[in-house]
Amino acid sequence: MRELKGTSKLNIKLSNRSQILKFLRCQGPCARSGISKNLALTQAGVSLLIAEMLEEGVLWETCEDECRNKPGKNGMLVDIHYGNFYTLGCHVGDTHVYSGLADIKGRIQYTAQPRIFDPSQPYSILEKVNASIQDTLSHTGQVPIGVGLGINNELFRKFLPELQLNVFLRDGVKNEYPDVSVIVDIASRQLALAQIDFGMTPDMDNMLFLQVANSLDMSMTIHGELWNGAHGNMGWLDHVVIDPNGELCECGKRGCVKTVMTIEGILGRARKVYSKETTPVLYRVTEGNPNRLEYDHLKIASRGGDKPIMRIYERDDSLFFSLLQNLLTLFDPEKCVVQGIGLYANEFVERLNQQAEKTFGEQFGKAYELSFINEKNIFLGGNAAAGRRFFYEAAACFRGAAAFL
Repeated sequence: MRELKGTSKLNIKLSNRSQILKFLRCQGPCARSGISKNLALTQAGVSLLIAEMLEEGVLWETCEDECRNKPGKNGMLVDIHYGNFYTLGCHVGDTHVYSGLADIKGRIQYTAQPRIFDPSQPYSILEKVNASIQDTLSHTGQVPIGVGLGINNELFRKFLPELQLNVFLRDGVKNEYPDVSVIVDIASRQLALAQIDFGMTPDMDNMLFLQVANSLDMSMTIHGELWNGAHGNMGWLDHVVIDPNGELCECGKRGCVKTVMTIEGILGRARKVYSKETTPVLYRVTEGNPNRLEYDHLKIASRGGDKPIMRIYERDDSLFFSLLQNLLTLFDPEKCVVQGIGLYANEFVERLNQQAEKTFGEQFGKAYELSFINEKNIFLGGNAAAGRRFFYEAAACFRGAAAFL
């Protein structure tokens, strides 16, 4: 059999570089010997690759207190030079586009003003995406290694099968910025990556991530990597039945998650009981206009004593708790992280943990966690996806490419 040369050797080299970068992302600063041992690579090979990446500015050397008296390279730790590389994240929500620039550690450098689009018009979405990207690029002196674009799941499915919105937006951005690398995915998947890469629990490899919006989306990570399922439908919970006697859903079933647990479903039930007499607190905070209803208004009304709203919350909380406990039992993650539940979110998660501990035992007392991601930094999902694709998976070979040829 003919021996493959050139390209195969290059691929092995890039694969080893990528392994080193992913290891440092997860473990933090490490000595060359530790990298070699953990990745089962020769010390000589690791030293050569690290020397290249130090020269390119991909890595840098540091030293902890306990190694200061050790001479030579073995006494030094190496780490990723996070501040040398930037990504541009872009989140397409229900009606707004959010964008921002961050380094590959997730430290935000610039946040663009949100832009409103017409959710019924794909070209309106693309126009605002490109405008938001342009805003971010024009206000920073940094050149991003790539753009990560996350799309609200409900919005994505709205145009199927006539239009693949992810492809439409990717091609539209590439047409406007031909030299920019772009990755597009469902927003909740990218947000799960941001939770792992930029959150306070980097060792949380096996996780369920729930985004509560106008659809209820779940993403799952195994050993820190996304699991999308055989057909890409992993975590699409909208048409899971949780109340067999509930409202009729557009899919023909009753009591689907979409009619019960999504924000629009909850707001729809609140509008049915909304009046100055029956929901006086809600009426006051919305100034008598039901079209101004927001999710957090319902929290205020419930706390203020509006009994119809209190009953909605009691029922919905019970169903949501049941759904989450089922997910916890089925998937047994290290954590179930919840994002997007608004006011009193900490209290909600605390009650979830209390219920989980009561039902499953003490080890589940901290099973649920509130995501650090909010409306102000929601674009970080795109930053995380772009960093993984264009830095870690690409082995950070965009600089000094001639050295690999």
